[in-house]
Amino acid sequence: RMSKDLEPFSAMCCCCSQRLASVASIVLLLCVHAQGICTNVVVNRSSVTYVPDDTCQATLPEGTWISHHGCQVSHLEAITIAGPSTLSSLYVGARDLRQASILFVDWLNRKRGGLVVGSRRLSMNLAWVDDGESKLQVANATAQALRLDNVHFGVAGYSSRLTSYAALQAKADQMVMISAGASRDSIFHDNSYMFGFLPGVESKKHDLYSSIVKIATHVDAVWDSSNSSDEGACGREGCLSTLRFAEIGSSCRSYLDEVRTQYFGEIQPCEKVSTKSSDDTLRLVLRRLKSNNVTILEVFTSNVSQIRTITEIMEELQFNVYALICAGRVFKSDFAEEVKSGWWQSSYILDSTPWYPEGKRASGGFSNMTSQEFAAEYEATWHEAPSYLAAAQFAAFCGLSQAIEMAASLNPQDVAAQLRNISLYEFYADISFGPVGTIAMQTVIVQLLEASDSMTTPQAVYPDQEAIAHFVFPKPTWAQQRCRTVTSDCYGHGKCTTSGTCVCDEGWSGTACEKEVVVAETNDIIVLLTIAFASVIALSMFVLGVWSFCRCHRRLQRSLLERLTKAIAQEDHGAIASTRRGLACCGWGPQQI
Repeated sequence: RMSKDLEPFSAMCCCCSQRLASVASIVLLLCVHAQGICTNVVVNRSSVTYVPDDTCQATLPEGTWISHHGCQVSHLEAITIAGPSTLSSLYVGARDLRQASILFVDWLNRKRGGLVVGSRRLSMNLAWVDDGESKLQVANATAQALRLDNVHFGVAGYSSRLTSYAALQAKADQMVMISAGASRDSIFHDNSYMFGFLPGVESKKHDLYSSIVKIATHVDAVWDSSNSSDEGACGREGCLSTLRFAEIGSSCRSYLDEVRTQYFGEIQPCEKVSTKSSDDTLRLVLRRLKSNNVTILEVFTSNVSQIRTITEIMEELQFNVYALICAGRVFKSDFAEEVKSGWWQSSYILDSTPWYPEGKRASGGFSNMTSQEFAAEYEATWHEAPSYLAAAQFAAFCGLSQAIEMAASLNPQDVAAQLRNISLYEFYADISFGPVGTIAMQTVIVQLLEASDSMTTPQAVYPDQEAIAHFVFPKPTWAQQRCRTVTSDCYGHGKCTTSGTCVCDEGWSGTACEKEVVVAETNDIIVLLTIAFASVIALSMFVLGVWSFCRCHRRLQRSLLERLTKAIAQEDHGAIASTRRGLACCGWGPQQI
């Protein structure tokens, strides 16, 4: 029988002409005996015990599955990397890790020609034993995987919960184990055989919270230097001095309080709500957070529908914050589906990720791949985009392979020593390890900008060397976001204000700048003004000419009348006749004369 989750394994084209009979097969688990006495980690519901066992067998349920992947490469010896994984159910994180492992092994054997270990060249195979997605089974599955024939190194499965027990078994067997599916720092404490390729939770929060403090400081500095009379993006007090943090979610992560206090000072008590909390309960909690002037709110729940409800109630209450954080959710498919369904309130949500597929890092030192090239290879093989887990797993195998070649040995102590001191540039990150045993890397801060059915993928906004978009801080008010959504930012003819109203560009009017104001072209205006001015001048001259003519005409008439009167008095008939002819020319009739 083959589970649907594992069907792709059988369809994979291997790197050589002949495939091992065990490749991608599901068989009953065979107990492998080893010489000497082994130590089995036995996990009960409330305790962990270490049991010596001279048979080196670990009890597993009957019919437990094991999966192999690899291929016979001519003239090359083979080593096997093995570990626990959830095979019997569709556990997406575990599947992503296995798919990345298969991609690496096929690339290593087919394109790179295997590993160079001293004077030998070795190929690599994989094996997994089903952990049943259970803490009661994972340690036993790990023991059996690490004791299979020709296994030299271990690879952990998915989740911090399960890996914490797998790590104990790897330590007991003194087997180097790489992990790209766990981020709890305590797993790697006091365990020199465990190497984590995901940043620890506290490290991720340091990066996220410090980015908020830095951008708040920058926004304040820009406002101060502008000498503006405006209140600034965060009001008269500025952004930095008004950062007030609170968390709402299904659990309260008090172990992060020290980190939060480091960046935000006094923090508000965590508001714990269940995934079944009513809208009225959420409304009451959010009102309380608003009254406490919270400006940085982190929502921690796996229920995306509840995250949406929280944001919609925040808009209803006009509870405006500078930043809204949703840890570990924005890359999930259910999150994207909610955004596509019209969840515009998800715009500007922040999260952090170890790896961003559109990142700007150069080709890796071992893989010789960029992030884009890795993503293309993964998608071509598995017909889906890689998650950050897949990138971390591929990088983990790169790191282990580099350490093996540097050690020129398969001895676990020698390889562990090389891993502890490794410095490898990869498309995923700069691979080096801190004192805890987890990778020392800076995570990428992402923000979902202007969420819509066509924009569901967050953009990298910090640090600068990874950013492909501008970090929006503080986030727009709910009224401004609604204005931008409903009116498409005033239909492109203006800008939405923080109060949600439109300030229109010149030539546009209306509540949403939807009306065009008809304004004549500048050249037309000049022509019209010129004609009007010329007309006024011409009319003025005409009026002046008429007035002057009439004035002269009246003077002439008075002069002729005076001459006529004088000629009559003197009985000068010649003068009388000539004067009468002059008056006739001025329009006087015989009777008037």
